[in-house]
Amino acid sequence: MDVVAVYRSNRIDPTQYGESLFYLGRLFNHALLAVESNSIGVATLAKLKQMNYPNLYYQTNIQKLDDEEGERPGFKTTSSTKPAIIGRLQNAIKNRDLKINDEVLLQELKEFIQFEGGKTGAMPGCHDDHVIAAAIAVEVHRSHGHRLTTTRQGYGHVATVLEDNSVWL
Repeated sequence: MDVVAVYRSNRIDPTQYGESLFYLGRLFNHALLAVESNSIGVATLAKLKQMNYPNLYYQTNIQKLDDEEGERPGFKTTSSTKPAIIGRLQNAIKNRDLKINDEVLLQELKEFIQFEGGKTGAMPGCHDDHVIAAAIAVEVHRSHGHRLTTTRQGYGHVATVLEDNSVWL
């Protein structure tokens, strides 16, 4: 069974957040932490590395189907990675591989559109943080599912951390 939990705060310092994630990850059996490495996520990742967190996600080449790890920790959402992870999220939803119980994510999915020119994102005045977090979690599960632990709690965890400091477990 996979478990998803959301913690969201934009009032915590990114370095403090890294420390909190260290202990939260340990609580969940050294969860695989996939911190979004855009913007302030870099400071969060630096703190986790400084504390020697044992199970950080290192981004793979998402265009490949293998799980060869990259050299840089975290997940960088860019114009080249976003279409792939959004496509995989769409497939996971369509194939019912993902059960969504979060009302905020459901609302954001309703407001997530494709603009003229092909880019995707939230409708004007709306947000897509939960959509991106879910898409990253699906990608991390695809590429690193073999690294999810099955000891002690009986299931693995992926934690995705976005630059707005929301956490998806």
